Amino acid sequence: FATVEWTTDTTLVPFGFEENYLASTGAALEGSPGNAITNPAAHVFKRSANDFTVSGFQVSSLKYAESEENDEDATRPDSPIDVKPGMSAMQFSTDNHSTVLYLFTPIDFLLKTEDYIDNKKLMQYTIKFSTLHIGTSYALKIRDNFSLGMNLELSKQVAELNGSWAEKITEDETSYTYFTNLNSISEAYYLTPYLGAYYRPWAWYQLGLKTKIPSYEIKTKGQYTSTYYFSLSDTIERQELSFHPSITTPLILTFGQSFVPSSKFRLLIDLSYGFSQHYASEGENGAYEASEAATLRMQVGSISSLTNQLDLLLGFSNYRRRNNTDWQTENQSYSGGFVFKQRLWHFAAGVFYDHFPGQTAVEFYGLNFSTKYLL
Repeated sequence: FATVEWTTDTTLVPFGFEENYLASTGAALEGSPGNAITNPAAHVFKRSANDFTVSGFQVSSLKYAESEENDEDATRPDSPIDVKPGMSAMQFSTDNHSTVLYLFTPIDFLLKTEDYIDNKKLMQYTIKFSTLHIGTSYALKIRDNFSLGMNLELSKQVAELNGSWAEKITEDETSYTYFTNLNSISEAYYLTPYLGAYYRPWAWYQLGLKTKIPSYEIKTKGQYTSTYYFSLSDTIERQELSFHPSITTPLILTFGQSFVPSSKFRLLIDLSYGFSQHYASEGENGAYEASEAATLRMQVGSISSLTNQLDLLLGFSNYRRRNNTDWQTENQSYSGGFVFKQRLWHFAAGVFYDHFPGQTAVEFYGLNFSTKYLL
């Protein structure tokens, strides 16, 4: 048996209703379906007299980005255009209580790579990764300008890798060939709690606090199979083993502010810090040593009322990770869109672009469409 670690933060990709177009900013944004995740205390302060139900979908694609780390000889086609459900949510509330039920699939992608060099080397692999989240959020209004809330989210995460490597090597007038084929599939179920607080000291200024507590593993399983051929020994070897992926999500503290200088404009700023200790550094004798990891994320979003029925939303997010002493940017997100408002329904549409630099740099981009009905 072996243990494999996954470190995941699925809020790096767009989600929610308005949050879709604000780069997921919203710890101090009240009355939105995405409050269940950005700040579970804020949805009790509704901006209309109605409860809501929201649904939507996303059209997206993933591709390898140009990077010094990426092999120029490798062929890396874009992933297929993917159409998947966006966040679906329903709110049930009274004057001082609010409950939101939601479901969303923030990540669902397929990546392929092929590297073929001078008839002597071939490398092919395919990566599939998907997540599903179902949760419930409860908020209680303590005073007319202050509330507390909590959220409990059940998640399923699946990762699959299929790869083939073949190479012909010549050394000292001796030629040999090796071939390897592998398949690995991992599946995990886990629970993640959130705690939130929302405070509105003045009409033009709001504060939001959120704590994302490290996840609790419910069930994990994995299966690894590999086949290996070496021409000098003329043998085929096969290996199978089971392993347990370990879900590690850091403790994340988020502080959000909302500035409303006029009825036509709102500025949102979120700052998040996360800390965890994980086993990712290979030490002496093949053992894995604990290393400290920290994350820092800054998000900025704006809502501009162009007319009584039309809002313009823009957002930017920068996510950095520190392993021991080095800080590295792991994600930059840009998004924007329009919200068309009618008395009993709102329709939102916009675009997003996520850049994940690093050894395997990828770009994630697409369109979001959402509809919110006021019940």
